[in-house]
Parts: sequence; C-alpha cells; structure tokens
Amino acid sequence: MTATYSEFSTSFNNIKSVLKVLNTANINIDQDLVELGIDLSKYKDGYQRVSYDIADQIYSIAVTKLKDPLFAFKMVEEINPASFQAVGIALMCSDTLQDFCLRLEKFYSVITTFDKLSFVQEGNNFSLALHPLVTYRENTNVWHHTCFTAVILKLVRMVYRPDFQFEAIYLPFSLEDSIKVKYENYFQCPIFYNSAESKVVFSNRDMNVPLACANEIIASQNDLLSTDLLNKLKTGDLPNQVKALLIKLLPTGQCSREKIASMLFMSPRAFHRKLEKLDLNYQDLLDETRQELAIQYLNLGFATSDIAYRLGYTDSSNFTRSFKRWFGKSPRSYKNQA
Repeated sequence: MTATYSEFSTSFNNIKSVLKVLNTANINIDQDLVELGIDLSKYKDGYQRVSYDIADQIYSIAVTKLKDPLFAFKMVEEINPASFQAVGIALMCSDTLQDFCLRLEKFYSVITTFDKLSFVQEGNNFSLALHPLVTYRENTNVWHHTCFTAVILKLVRMVYRPDFQFEAIYLPFSLEDSIKVKYENYFQCPIFYNSAESKVVFSNRDMNVPLACANEIIASQNDLLSTDLLNKLKTGDLPNQVKALLIKLLPTGQCSREKIASMLFMSPRAFHRKLEKLDLNYQDLLDETRQELAIQYLNLGFATSDIAYRLGYTDSSNFTRSFKRWFGKSPRSYKNQA
C-alpha cells in the first residue's frame, strides 16, 4: 500500500503530458480513473494542482499500460517551456546556465513539490540534484528519475546549444544492458547507475557563457509571476484552504459552512460570495473532499466504520449510501474489485 501525501502536488500540465503519450499510443485509461474515483474533468488548466495521491496513481497506470522502458523520453517530447508556466519562460530568458540552474532550483516547487532541487559546485563542475520528498511506487521510480534528467537536458539544449551534453549523469537504479544502451544513446554522456541520488553534472566551462535568448526584463517579469505562484502554494488558494480545514474537522463532525467561514475569518455570506466567484459552492467542496479521502482510506485498508467516522458521518449506512451515489457501487464492492 502507498502512503498518502496529500500536501504534495504537481502542476496539471505534468499530467497532461502523460495523457498525451497515452493518447498517441491509443491507450484509454478512463475506466481505470473511474474505478479509482479520479475525476480529471475538474482540472481546467495547467495552473491547477494535482495531489500526489492522485498523480501517482495516474503515473502508475500509465507505466503499467504502456510497458515501455523509454516512456519517460516520450513524455519529455510533449514538454516545452510553456509547460512550466512563468517558470519555463523565465528559464528560457536566463543570462547563463548558472542563472538557469539557480532559477530552476528556486522555483521548482511551482512545477512540482514532490521533490526539491539542489544546485552546488563540485570541484571544477556544477551539479543539479533531485531529492524526492515522497516515496515513489516501485513501478514509477525509474520513470520519475529519468524524466528529471531528460527534461533538464531538453531545456538546456533549447536555451544553450542543441548538441549540449552533460559531463555525467547519476541515477539511483540499474537497468538491463539493452536498455542501458538506449539511455547512453539518448544522453550521450557517461551514466553512473545505483547512485545515492539523481544528479546531472555540468562542466564549469559552460556555466557562464552568455545565452542567446537572455532577456533580463522578461526573466524578471516572469520571476515575479513565479514568486506569486510560489506564495500561493505556500498559503493555498481558497478551495485548497477549505479542503485542508475539512480534512482536519471532518472526524469531529463540526464542519459546517459557518464553522469553515469563521476559521477563514469571513462571514458566511462573504465566504459564499468568494466561492461563487470561483464557480464553486461549499457542498461540492465537502463532497469532493469526502470522495477523495474515501478512496484513499479504502486503498489503505481502513474499515468502512472507521472511514465513516473519519468523514464525519454519524453511522456507516449513511456513508455507504453516499459512496454508492458517488461511485455507483458500495465500499465493499470497491474493495473487492481493487
């Protein structure tokens, strides 16, 4: 079973890139998503965030369905600077590769909070390393780490020169020899397997070469937008603030609209108006939160009575009726089919 990491999230654009690869391969995962209680229709643009618990299940489905050891490389083909919103534009306008790496390290959380980056000098070289903050599934671990190295290579080749090669790449896994050959052909540099972390190494001679597309004004403007996005991630937008409070209050049964509004320092009327401007309402957020938690708890093996309590229901029968309304089957049927 996989631990829940609901506080970690990724940009919906990252999910869209995976879905594009699946679509190209004529693989439909709609039924898989329905069975997991995942509704992607509510994600309207790339700025929206997808929690780790949902994203990891989608990635796992994709890896399982595609059965392609080069899936990460195909996904990277679907990515461009705009995939990373203001961060991507700012990266493309960086003065040097050192400026590029420092900017990526600073704003990486806008792309995903599943990992953090560290950019350091190592002797005559510089390295950009990936530090996961979540535990990836066994079947997605290689894919995640490969995506990181391949995305960095693609962006650097776009901003610097198309024949750029890293000094070296370090990967925390091993591969079959036949797949290693394909990795070496792709990266065109030494690759060290079974390392302690994922890391790409830059030569010092490349780090301060002026970049052709450098534009300090555009970079600074997009840095401001990226900083705003970063601050929103730290404080959370209103729907996420509401969901965070619901997760905390549901087991107490004290999660009325008035209670949530009070905890957000608003009157019930002001709270309603703010949600209405976002084309949302409190009941929908309550139902969404309960649905997401119900699936997570069932996947983690909790008893129906325990889930009912955690979701603020007075008894199991009320929870079971709600679950049937949401997913068309009982909690027991869902568990038997999982």
